[in-house]
Amino acid sequence: MEAGVLTALKATIDAFDFAMAQSDRAKAEECAADLLRRWPSQGAILHAVAIALSRFDNSNISLIALRAACATSAVPAQWLVQLAIFERHQGSIDDALTAAEAAIAKDPCLVDAWLERAAIYLAREEPAAAAEAYDRAFALGASTFALHVNRSAIAVNFGQMDVALMHAEAAIACDPSSLVAQINAAMIEGPVRGYEVALARLETAGLACDDPSLHRARAATLLQLKHFDLALAVAEQAVAGDPQHPLGHELRLAALKSLGRDAEAIAIFDEPVVLALSAPRLLVHRAALKMDGGDREGTRVLLRSALARDPGLAVAWFHLGEIADFDTEGADIGAMEGLLEGGARTAFDRVQLHFALGKAHLARDDYPRAIAHFGHGNIGKRRLIKYDVARDERMMANLAREFSAPVLAQVAPNANRSERPIFVLGMPRSGTSLVEQLLASHPAVYGAGELLAMAQAAAQRGSVARDEWPLLAARYLETAGADAGDAERVVDKLPLNFVYVGLIRILFPKARIIHCRRDAVDNGLSCYATLFDKGHEFSYDLTELGRFARAYTQLMDHWRATLPPDRFLEVDYEAIVADVETEARRLVAFCGLPWNDAVLRFYDTRRAVRTASQMQVRRPIYRTSINRALAFGSALDPLRDALAGRSPSMARRP
Repeated sequence: MEAGVLTALKATIDAFDFAMAQSDRAKAEECAADLLRRWPSQGAILHAVAIALSRFDNSNISLIALRAACATSAVPAQWLVQLAIFERHQGSIDDALTAAEAAIAKDPCLVDAWLERAAIYLAREEPAAAAEAYDRAFALGASTFALHVNRSAIAVNFGQMDVALMHAEAAIACDPSSLVAQINAAMIEGPVRGYEVALARLETAGLACDDPSLHRARAATLLQLKHFDLALAVAEQAVAGDPQHPLGHELRLAALKSLGRDAEAIAIFDEPVVLALSAPRLLVHRAALKMDGGDREGTRVLLRSALARDPGLAVAWFHLGEIADFDTEGADIGAMEGLLEGGARTAFDRVQLHFALGKAHLARDDYPRAIAHFGHGNIGKRRLIKYDVARDERMMANLAREFSAPVLAQVAPNANRSERPIFVLGMPRSGTSLVEQLLASHPAVYGAGELLAMAQAAAQRGSVARDEWPLLAARYLETAGADAGDAERVVDKLPLNFVYVGLIRILFPKARIIHCRRDAVDNGLSCYATLFDKGHEFSYDLTELGRFARAYTQLMDHWRATLPPDRFLEVDYEAIVADVETEARRLVAFCGLPWNDAVLRFYDTRRAVRTASQMQVRRPIYRTSINRALAFGSALDPLRDALAGRSPSMARRP
């Protein structure tokens, strides 16, 4: 380089440095433009200029200088990574990817290049490719807070909960003081290790901390643990700390709904802050309350309004499936399939969309597509939960031994003799909601819904002396009858109370137990086609579902053999469908009540119903669910095999 040129170059660099020292952006960019025009091949200088100018927001000349530097010879891979970052921040995602790929080509072991590649794929909404890049960086020794947080989020999105938890805990190791990392780990930990473990993490992380995000996480975990009163109190703390965050209001609604305080839940929608938010998910919650009350049209309007604001809102599509409101032309199916193909937001969104599509195809009698979507939905849901069917099989076998015939034959002198409680139980989707609705249509009967009170009594029995068990009975009656007024009978229709039949008999020897039965394969199909609001983890795999149902049948055989027939009645769903009046009269007589014609108008009874059958029980008897499993053919063979106690491989031998 000639002396005069070198002098001019040095003078321009000095002027640039002085401008930068004075934070004179205009002068610095003028000098940079001069350098670009007169010395475009000076890669090192242009790179230094670009990096220096990056301190100024949106410096276009900085990006131009870095592009020019990377166009010179012998470019280091790290420069290309920096160019990729600049391009991504400017929104030039394709150019950013080109630069990152060039960096990797130059140095395949450059961690920063793989991390930037991951960030670019996240910006392109391609989480699978981002995960691959993060995993490569991790394999090369990278362990940064951002890497682990982002990789954990991607794993949750794909339902890879063990991977998600591993990275969530690695993020905590990178920054033990991060509340965000602790909350993230707890939210993943709940379904993997148990919600009690997750709550303990949150309680420890939140010592002396009044953070709305922590309160939201605690409230969500408490809801899973069914601590509804405490969940409500914590959700209200979250709302007080951040009233603009919709999730806080959603958690309040969920807690109030779980507590049966519907009027208070509905009133939330009239609060000024909630009206101002107008969040689509809040519209879905309002729709759910309408659905509980049997207002199908109100539900439909709110769900469609939510989708108009957010067409990708999977939970709204799911609830449309619950009220069977898909269009007949197939546009809704196309929209949902488009969401799946385009990458739904989360793993649970995909689960909800698959269940909704299953319902949509079932309504069109397209059984192959219906079962395919139900299958994908169940596989996705099963990945998100922790469940061991063998544990449930052992539990049911142990209950039969604990409450043997000799034990149940001994009625304690101080046992509670109330005839008020009626327990309607059986497998989920076996007709328990229909039986409750029939009985609750009688003026002397109050339908309390699915109460947790007996499960709570069962959990407490080990810490209460046997001669004090009447205290458990008294607590149960207080809970069950809280809203029953002067009703002679109160129906508790929690299906899984079938595991507590022995305890019910001891606590309430005069109580009536109604066991709802249904064809096992039809029943299993109905469970498999249902995404339950909570619980029923056995239903998301056909073999596990069959094993659970087989153990249930064996336990019910035991109860049938040990309970007196005037306290234990079995009713078949198919019999109700064939002759509702005969079965209804049989039910009413068993409950010790006079007949009332209102029972036959059960579909007109106005009461909140919060089960998967909430829309069906508001319709007259229909027959379409009888023998429905036949239409699915061999797709249900794993269920049939497990029900029969056969292994799948043995069942299919010629």
